Amino acid sequence: MRGKEVSVLCKVSVLVPVYNVKQYLRQCLDSLVAQTLDDIEFVCIDDGSTDGSEKILDEYAERDARFRIIHKVNSGYGASMNVGLRAARGEYIGIVESDDFADAEMFATLYDMAKAQDADVVRSNFWEVTDADLTFHEELAGHPYEEVFCPMEQDPKLLLTLPTIWSAIYRKSFLFQNDIWFHETPGASFQDLSFSFMVISSAQRYFLVREAYLHYRIDNAGSSVHSKGKVFCVSDEYDYMDLNYSTRLIPDGIAS
Repeated sequence: MRGKEVSVLCKVSVLVPVYNVKQYLRQCLDSLVAQTLDDIEFVCIDDGSTDGSEKILDEYAERDARFRIIHKVNSGYGASMNVGLRAARGEYIGIVESDDFADAEMFATLYDMAKAQDADVVRSNFWEVTDADLTFHEELAGHPYEEVFCPMEQDPKLLLTLPTIWSAIYRKSFLFQNDIWFHETPGASFQDLSFSFMVISSAQRYFLVREAYLHYRIDNAGSSVHSKGKVFCVSDEYDYMDLNYSTRLIPDGIAS
């Protein structure tokens, strides 16, 4: 889809991939309802949920026209996210996982920064959250805050940071023009890794802020990150990057 014309009908489209996360879903959706940005949509992709999550999504859509619900047969996180990318009508794309939640001003703040800086990507730090605790996680410490830069020319070690794709917004035209999509493998299996690599290695105008707006849940026992059976899926992601994006060269010395 490289070079495809991008239709823009709102400022930000927030993609919410959903699969059997009923316990946390309302907190996530309530945080979206509370967003202060006045021109925003929430594209919720239900990946064949069977625990009642699908009914909760329809309930919110009935009450709030900003919600667009896509119900689909289960095919995995990557496929769901690509469905969401194709459906999104925003100038910028945000991501909120369905067991996480966002501060009310998150997308208004990031969008204003993106417009002011003409940025391909605006990325922030995040909060680690459990039912009992909240901790500021400064993943971006040591990288250039509050200035526009090209990561591959000025800070290639940004590639070594955690792939916190949900703490940022992305210009949709930038994603489409650089043919950036999610790897469509079964389940939720580290597909954020290749997406993050492609974004960082392609962006010309990257902007970092120290503040945190996204609350990342670390105590969801059902999260794929806790599945020992998926540990080798990381290798699949590296193979995918090597096969499809070998021209996005990593500078010598990045791992030093």
